[in-house]
Amino acid sequence: MSPVSLSINREARLFSRLFKQSGGNIGSALLMWMAAITDVANKTVVVHTPKTTDLSPLKAIDPEMKQLLLQFILHRQMDTAKLKRVSHMEDHILNDKIQMLLRIGLLKNPSGNLYETDPFMLHHIHAIIQNELLNPAENNLIK
Repeated sequence: MSPVSLSINREARLFSRLFKQSGGNIGSALLMWMAAITDVANKTVVVHTPKTTDLSPLKAIDPEMKQLLLQFILHRQMDTAKLKRVSHMEDHILNDKIQMLLRIGLLKNPSGNLYETDPFMLHHIHAIIQNELLNPAENNLIK
């Protein structure tokens, strides 16, 4: 694919698309823009067009994992001891849920036994959790 120089209008549309895809979160939009950069040479930045994220798997995760994600929204980072205290889950169940959230890319493990939400996915997690809280009869997040 040959590089194309972006006009001001095309550049504005690209940033508008990133901003819309990030749910209005400028930090996430900047992270998506940086992730789309494929090369920098001779004062030229080469950016591929980002694809829209399919969020249907996120909507389908079980209520216990959504409750864990809600705790991560509230606490930002947690170690395994704090996760156990706030979730009231048995060790083996909690470990299974955490491993699954790590595998699907919703959580990161920056060091040791410390966990946090992936910054790319944080705004999507917020949207899903907010929808669950606004429609509790349909979604079973709040028991």
